Amino acid sequence: MKQKDDVKTNRTITPTIINGGFVFQKYYGENIPDVVDYLQNYLYDHRDLDLQIWVGCDSVKTAGKSAIYVIAVCIYRQGKGAHIIHTKLKQQIAGVYDKLWKETELSIKFTDYLIEKKFLTIKDGDTYHTANVLGTKVPFKLDLDYNTDPDAVSSHLLLAGQGYCEQKNVQSRAKPLAWAASYFADHLARGKNLPNGNNNDKNKPKETMSKKKYKKSKYKEQMTLVNKKVK
Repeated sequence: MKQKDDVKTNRTITPTIINGGFVFQKYYGENIPDVVDYLQNYLYDHRDLDLQIWVGCDSVKTAGKSAIYVIAVCIYRQGKGAHIIHTKLKQQIAGVYDKLWKETELSIKFTDYLIEKKFLTIKDGDTYHTANVLGTKVPFKLDLDYNTDPDAVSSHLLLAGQGYCEQKNVQSRAKPLAWAASYFADHLARGKNLPNGNNNDKNKPKETMSKKKYKKSKYKEQMTLVNKKVK
């Protein structure tokens, strides 16, 4: 099937349906045949690091009554940046609130798939789902692209989004700590480069931030806050 380029971004939408209805890719476009297997192997290969998993969705309105959505899965490695995979899809929308609410619906749909495949489980005595590698729990959080500022339009959906996550026994975060949604998914939806990324250099992919680049990036200030607030 021929790929189609969205008019608002420079990335490609692949209309194949796998992995519970999602097509996940690495940053440079390499498809991931089995996202659960990929995540399990990645956690195992980096089991000596302090890991967290953040999932967030953001969207960009396109021509007509539709929007491009990106779900970003971020495996954050304490002190070493984040490894990102993502999926992109197009959805019809009825208005601004429908557009914003679909971000949470898609994040929950993907989370349900991870629960169905037993990648996420609730251990005895726990309240929330976590991933695990060799018996070590890996925190899992859904990042909601909703603002805590009551003057922001998205703030009207914050309580409903948080309640939806609680119903699923999944931890959630909102802005300004919703990095997976408001930073990573936002950049990918808009076709922007992530730190240490270069769309034109296909032969030298750099999917995560090196320490040197990290120190120079504006992202340093944000991640310093994350390190202090998120454990």
